[in-house]
Amino acid sequence: MKKYFVILVALMAGTTGIFAQFAISPVKMNVLYLGIDNPLSISVSGVPDEKVSVEISQGTLNKVSGNEYIAKPTTPGNARIEVSYEIDGQKMAGIMEFRVKMLPVPTAKLAGKSGGNIEKTVLLAQKGVIADLDDFLFDLRYDVTQFTVVSISQGVEKRLISETAIFTAEQKELLTSLNKGQRVFLTDIKARGRGFDSVINLRDLVFTID
Repeated sequence: MKKYFVILVALMAGTTGIFAQFAISPVKMNVLYLGIDNPLSISVSGVPDEKVSVEISQGTLNKVSGNEYIAKPTTPGNARIEVSYEIDGQKMAGIMEFRVKMLPVPTAKLAGKSGGNIEKTVLLAQKGVIADLDDFLFDLRYDVTQFTVVSISQGVEKRLISETAIFTAEQKELLTSLNKGQRVFLTDIKARGRGFDSVINLRDLVFTID
């Protein structure tokens, strides 16, 4: 869902009223995020794209083509984008301020759940763990890179590691042995954003066999 923001700028030159309108349209939302490309559409009505000059107060703002730009802020807080142009020999400018935020941390999920009761048949039908950004509007994906399945039976703890997002055969065997009322823990869940080098830690999952 795109959200558009329009700033109206009215300037007077002598006895002639010169009215100009420019629009900065965040292709995704009214927030810029650190660490990723934030696409923006910046245009001024009645002014060719090549006659429009834009600057950002922090980070970089690069033109892709036409009125399409990529903003990459460097610090959280706020960023001001200034649009400059000329109409009938009159120089004009307008500014829009954006919030700059850190990327949200995804939620580890199994069978669409982040914990609670789970039927054993549902548990055994799952291939593995996913990292979900819920309603985040950017086309950003995280892949789980490893996780550990932990169970405690008669005071004995078993820990089995998968170095992918998929259950190993040993982990599946352990899950199969669980009885109703037992709890299973998915811990040490790590994920990497596609196109990112850094790996982040996700919250543990705790399920009770229903």
